[in-house]
Amino acid sequence: MVAKAKVIVKDRGLAAIQKVMRTGVGDLRVGVQKDKALDPHPGTGIPLGQLAAIHEFGAHAAGIPERPFIRRSFAKRRKDYEKAIGKAGALIFKPGGKGDSNRKKALAALLRVGNKMARDFQNNIKADNLRLRRIKPATLKARLKNKRPNPLQDSTALLKAITATVTPTRRG
Repeated sequence: MVAKAKVIVKDRGLAAIQKVMRTGVGDLRVGVQKDKALDPHPGTGIPLGQLAAIHEFGAHAAGIPERPFIRRSFAKRRKDYEKAIGKAGALIFKPGGKGDSNRKKALAALLRVGNKMARDFQNNIKADNLRLRRIKPATLKARLKNKRPNPLQDSTALLKAITATVTPTRRG
């Protein structure tokens, strides 16, 4: 005698969870965004994206040391950022959400994390500005001669250009 069994598959959300895990919630980008990257710095005319790269990696041929405002933030706070991003992403799975409400909450939380990261990057630049006020007298004399006492402080354009954006991932 052959026993017959009927298998009933009830998807209790596993397919939706797998889809989110594959596609993610959103793309978080922090730094000088593409809409500001080509804007010229008011004091030098250098595009702000290039100026950010010069700060981050230096321009050794021009005698400009690196002043890493992004890498320094990650070195200090990487675990905090990862934990906060994980919590933001987990909001999409929170029970009780209706429709897209959990997705919207997750995207908003990601943007809050990004804004915190942007503030950390800006604070690192500000800290460098304070540190660079203590420069050698000969360097200060040369800069005053060129009417640029501290090129890092002649504008807040770079600070204002550092922002965070979140783009929702496609749900396809």
